[in-house]
Order: sequence, then structure tokens, then C-alpha cells
Amino acid sequence: MDHTSENLWIKNIKNPDKPLFSKATIENFNRAVSENIFSDKNSEPSHNFSRIIKRAGTFRAYAKKRILCEIEETITRSVKCDKFALSVKRASIRSLPTNANFHTEDIEIDRIQETGIEIGEPVRVILRSGKWLYAKVPFYAGWIRENSVAYGTKNQVEEFYLSKDFCVVTGNYVYTMPSSDKSISFKRFGMGAKIPAGEAEEVGGEIHTNQIIVKIPVRNKGNLLIKNAFLSENADISHGYLSPTRKNIVKEALKLVGEPYGWGDSFEARDCSGTIRSIYKTIGLELPRNASEQEKMKLGIKKDFSGLSTEEKLELLDEFQPGDLLFMQGHVMMYFGRIRGVHYIFHNFHRKYESGKTVAVNSALITPVQIRFARNKTAISEIRTGIIMEE
Repeated sequence: MDHTSENLWIKNIKNPDKPLFSKATIENFNRAVSENIFSDKNSEPSHNFSRIIKRAGTFRAYAKKRILCEIEETITRSVKCDKFALSVKRASIRSLPTNANFHTEDIEIDRIQETGIEIGEPVRVILRSGKWLYAKVPFYAGWIRENSVAYGTKNQVEEFYLSKDFCVVTGNYVYTMPSSDKSISFKRFGMGAKIPAGEAEEVGGEIHTNQIIVKIPVRNKGNLLIKNAFLSENADISHGYLSPTRKNIVKEALKLVGEPYGWGDSFEARDCSGTIRSIYKTIGLELPRNASEQEKMKLGIKKDFSGLSTEEKLELLDEFQPGDLLFMQGHVMMYFGRIRGVHYIFHNFHRKYESGKTVAVNSALITPVQIRFARNKTAISEIRTGIIMEE
């Protein structure tokens, strides 16, 4: 059985082309879960910094004392800096201002890595300290490197972010085409990224009539420049969002099968919730960043699995369709369908339990819901919440 075959899964969807949510529902949901970083209410830090310093100390077993002292110094000498910017490269958001890794029992998991942002994300800089910025994006807040952004006016940043003429990346990644201008060449955008359309066929003196012109932000001595760049005419993009159907959700998920796992979107990869978020961004739905927040979101039809036996949980899964979401503690999975009596899920995960030991997976895969994460824990035994993703 070829698990990556579209027809295998789509044929089991009832009304595969029926929109899951109206445009109004999507817009209202996005407003509810995203921060308006352009509002005057968002010009202050959302964290107690003395508490952050104290938190850094809880990692003393995993970092040298020198690093902890550097973090405390960076935080305490922060100065207020209410500026707007656009991200100019794929960047990490960290809970503490350091590139040092804070590993616990697992060297592949950095406990202060929060998430990643794509090129072109709007950024409101709240504090500045050396090469670090404490900043907000619509879905998160934390520390980023200053060389990851370019400062512009509020109007410049807001106009770029709210552009009505745009394309959405519907492939795993797309790259801008090579050009004589290196600042616009080979820039990578991940699935769900929104890229404003360009306005001319000419880019840096070059004319490419068969390619797609887009706008990208560029850093020029710290300041923002908006330049036109090329995408291939065969780039896996959509002009505007995809129709919010189960068929499109499944097709997008299949493009990520085999992609690497990265805790907090580290290694320029995605984790479980980042993967689900990227897929749903292609239909214009901005899910919360973390699995725990996605589980609590007010969208779709909630189903409570807690307290049910494994047999009862399997029976309840018959109410789900491909594209719906399932949650266990710290992990989100996408229900993918039932084939020959077996329920399948799509998820990006770190480890599984096999042959009496825990082994690394670090990949997005389609697996049976009986996949084992520990000796006495399977996905189906641990599922506590499900969301049928439709109105």
C-alpha cells in the first residue's frame, strides 16, 4: 500500500471539495488567536523579566555559569525600542537571548527554542540589547537576533503584511530564482508563507516574462528595502489561499511526508504543531503555534476521548475524516482515514517505542493509530481530545 497516494485517502472523504469553514469564520478565528502587533496595546513586553532571569537559573545543570551570566546581563541592560520591522530570513524565536543550547535529557531538544519565523513576518521590536531583540510577531513573542530583521516604518510593515495581492507557498519549500542581485537570490519560503505579488516584469534590470514576480524584504544597513524577486513559473504556490477543503488539506499534508522533525522548528525544520500549522496556513487559517493551544482553540467540533477505553476510542474515530485533529499530551496528529479496518494518522514526531526500546524517528509519517511511544503508551491509548475541523 502506497501511503503517499492521494487517491488512497481522498476517496474516503465525504464531500472532499466542500469548504470546511466560511471566509468569515476563518477571518474571525484569525483575529481571535493572533495579536494585532500594530496596536498601541502591544508596545510592552508580555513577560516578567525578573522571572525570565530566574527561569534561566533553572537550566543551570545544562548550561555553563558563564552563559547564564551573559543571559542575565543581556536581559538587564535591555532598553525600550518600539520599532517595526520585517524578518529578512528564516529566524528562530528563543525564550532566552542566547544561541547556546539548553538540553535536558535529549540532546536534540533545546528547551529554550520556541519557534521559527518565515521571511516577511511582521515584527514589533519591544526591547533591544546588543545583538538581541525582544519582539512580537502576530503568533508569538520572544528573543530574536537583530540581523534577522530590517527596520521600516509602521506603514511599510503593515502594508506588506496586509497585502491583498499575494501568493501562498503550497509546496514544502520554494526558493526565489537566481539573479545578478544576490540579496534576492535563493531565498527560501516554507509551506503556508504568504508572499506579496510584485508589480513589474523587470527585476534588477532583468526581464523574465515567464516567471512570477514577488516582493521580498531586504536588509540594507539595518533598514528595510522592498525588492522584486523571481519565482519559477512552476513553483508550488497558489495565487491567494487554497479553498478550505479536506481534499486540499490532505494533499498538502502528503507533501510533507518524510520531512524532518525539528523541536520548536529548530534545524530549519518543523515540529508536530508547526507541521499542522503550516498545512492549515495554506487555506488561510492561522492556528495557534503550540499543540496545547491548538487543542484548546475554539474552532470545529470538539470530541472528548478522556475516560474512554481503547475500543471506545477506536469507535469514536469513525466519526472523524481526513484532516481532523487529534491530541495527546504535548503532541498533535492529523487523522488520515481508515483503510482495511486500521485507523491512520499523519504526524511529525521525535521518537517511538520498538523492540523493547525507544528509537529515533525525527520525521513526518503516516502511521497506524496504534503506533507505540512507550512500553504501555500508544497514540490511541493517549488521545484525549479530537477536533472535527468543520462548522
